[in-house]
Amino acid sequence: MSRLESLLYPAIMAGMMSFVMSGIITALNLGFTASYLSDWMGAWSVSLPIALGGTIVAAPVAAKVTKALVSVLPRRQRGA
Repeated sequence: MSRLESLLYPAIMAGMMSFVMSGIITALNLGFTASYLSDWMGAWSVSLPIALGGTIVAAPVAAKVTKALVSVLPRRQRGA
């Protein structure tokens, strides 16, 4: 994976996940009011930078943990 891919992939994932999650949490907390979209975008503007930073830090750790787990699984369970 190139350097650009290793930064772009987590950024896209963080954007998508924070978008969906902030929308759901906003709806659960406030309901679908007249200001729902404005409230949602406000929540997303706060959650996106947090998600980006967290994902960029967590992605390499998650990749290493995944690789370690896959290496100990029996060959049959790995789909080989």
